[in-house]
Amino acid sequence: MTLYVLVGPSGAGKTTLQKMFEQYGASGVTSSTTRTMREGEIDGKDYHFLSNEEFDAKILAGDFLEHVQFGGNRYGVDEASVISALVKGKNNVAVIVTEIEGFLEIKEYVKNNDYPFDVKGIFIDAPKDVLIERLHKRGGMSEETIASRVALLDQELANKKYFEGEDDIILSHPHLVVMDVCAKGQVLGELIRPSSHEYPTL
Repeated sequence: MTLYVLVGPSGAGKTTLQKMFEQYGASGVTSSTTRTMREGEIDGKDYHFLSNEEFDAKILAGDFLEHVQFGGNRYGVDEASVISALVKGKNNVAVIVTEIEGFLEIKEYVKNNDYPFDVKGIFIDAPKDVLIERLHKRGGMSEETIASRVALLDQELANKKYFEGEDDIILSHPHLVVMDVCAKGQVLGELIRPSSHEYPTL
């Protein structure tokens, strides 16, 4: 069983890559959050929506592999959700998108505990100018929000250094990310058949 953790700067295509994983049979991990449920979201599918008290209880019980606070809300990945996704996923493969802190916490937690699955990180790299262009084209964000994300790009790109281990992968061709995955021969196993020529693009 393998959990792939996707990390990269804003605009790199993390969510798109996660959808590619799921398209080929991997199961997405449902995270927990204390933020308010938005219109159209489904509890247990988009997130496990928890109160602060419920979130605290899960921390005390040691349920979370990682948890962070972001934008005034709390987010966490619990063991039960990961195991559930691994059992459901084709070839027992699951995938999740996190920030760099989440990836490092999950990897350390699993390393120090007796878990029946491997954790492999994928860092999506891209030129800074391409990322800035994508952020402006994405829509739904104010100029202030875009500026704040652009300001973090150098720091986010520098996180590539954490993915130089033999179990982790750096994808450097964001426009042909799945083709690059296949070429490395380390990701997805039979989820993507090497003979297939129908490579989705970002």
